[in-house]
Amino acid sequence: MTQRAVSKQMTQLEAELNVTLFNRGKNQISLTPQGHQFLSSAQDIVNNYLSALTELQQTSTEENPSCGWATSQLSNNNYF
Repeated sequence: MTQRAVSKQMTQLEAELNVTLFNRGKNQISLTPQGHQFLSSAQDIVNNYLSALTELQQTSTEENPSCGWATSQLSNNNYF
Protein backbone atom coordinates (compact mmCIF):
# COMPACT_ATOMS: atom_id res chain seq x y z
CA MET A 1 0.00 0.00 0.00
CA THR A 2 1.40 3.36 -0.97
CA GLN A 3 1.82 6.32 1.37
CA ARG A 4 -0.73 8.22 -0.69
CA ALA A 5 -3.33 5.43 -0.29
CA VAL A 6 -2.76 5.30 3.48
CA SER A 7 -3.09 9.08 3.77
CA LYS A 8 -6.33 8.97 1.78
CA GLN A 9 -7.79 6.27 4.06
CA MET A 10 -6.75 8.23 7.16
CA THR A 11 -8.45 11.35 5.82
CA GLN A 12 -11.58 9.39 4.92
CA LEU A 13 -11.75 7.88 8.41
CA GLU A 14 -11.43 11.31 10.01
CA ALA A 15 -14.17 12.66 7.72
CA GLU A 16 -16.44 9.71 8.54
CA LEU A 17 -15.95 10.19 12.28
CA ASN A 18 -15.92 14.00 12.01
CA VAL A 19 -12.86 14.19 14.30
CA THR A 20 -9.12 14.71 13.88
CA LEU A 21 -7.32 11.49 14.77
CA PHE A 22 -3.82 12.39 13.58
CA ASN A 23 -1.39 15.23 14.12
CA ARG A 24 0.42 15.68 10.84
CA GLY A 25 3.85 17.28 10.74
CA LYS A 26 6.68 17.40 8.29
CA ASN A 27 7.88 13.78 7.97
CA GLN A 28 6.04 12.70 11.11
CA ILE A 29 2.59 11.75 12.32
CA SER A 30 1.14 11.09 15.76
CA LEU A 31 -2.22 10.38 17.31
CA THR A 32 -4.35 13.10 18.82
CA PRO A 33 -6.03 12.39 22.18
CA GLN A 34 -9.13 11.40 20.19
CA GLY A 35 -6.94 9.20 18.02
CA HIS A 36 -5.61 7.37 21.09
CA GLN A 37 -9.16 6.91 22.36
CA PHE A 38 -10.34 5.58 19.00
CA LEU A 39 -7.36 3.23 18.72
CA SER A 40 -8.06 1.81 22.18
CA SER A 41 -11.73 1.27 21.34
CA ALA A 42 -10.90 -0.32 17.99
CA GLN A 43 -8.41 -2.69 19.65
CA ASP A 44 -11.09 -3.66 22.20
CA ILE A 45 -13.53 -4.43 19.38
CA VAL A 46 -11.01 -6.63 17.57
CA ASN A 47 -10.05 -8.44 20.79
CA ASN A 48 -13.70 -9.03 21.72
CA TYR A 49 -14.42 -10.36 18.23
CA LEU A 50 -11.47 -12.76 18.36
CA SER A 51 -12.44 -13.90 21.85
CA ALA A 52 -16.05 -14.51 20.81
CA LEU A 53 -14.91 -16.39 17.72
CA THR A 54 -12.63 -18.63 19.80
CA GLU A 55 -15.40 -19.32 22.33
CA LEU A 56 -17.85 -20.11 19.56
CA GLN A 57 -15.45 -22.51 17.88
CA GLN A 58 -14.70 -24.26 21.20
CA THR A 59 -18.39 -24.55 22.05
CA SER A 60 -19.21 -25.83 18.58
CA THR A 61 -16.52 -28.50 18.81
CA GLU A 62 -17.59 -29.59 22.31
CA GLU A 63 -21.32 -29.77 21.52
CA ASN A 64 -21.03 -31.23 18.02
CA PRO A 65 -18.09 -33.60 17.91
CA SER A 66 -17.35 -34.82 14.46
CA CYS A 67 -18.65 -38.26 13.65
CA GLY A 68 -17.78 -40.44 10.73
CA TRP A 69 -20.36 -42.65 9.08
CA ALA A 70 -19.71 -45.86 7.20
CA THR A 71 -22.22 -47.20 4.73
CA SER A 72 -22.45 -50.25 2.60
CA GLN A 73 -24.09 -50.78 -0.73
CA LEU A 74 -27.00 -52.48 1.04
CA SER A 75 -27.91 -49.28 2.83
CA ASN A 76 -28.47 -47.61 -0.54
CA ASN A 77 -31.36 -49.96 -1.37
CA ASN A 78 -34.83 -48.66 -0.77
CA TYR A 79 -36.90 -51.13 1.27
CA PHE A 80 -40.01 -48.99 1.63
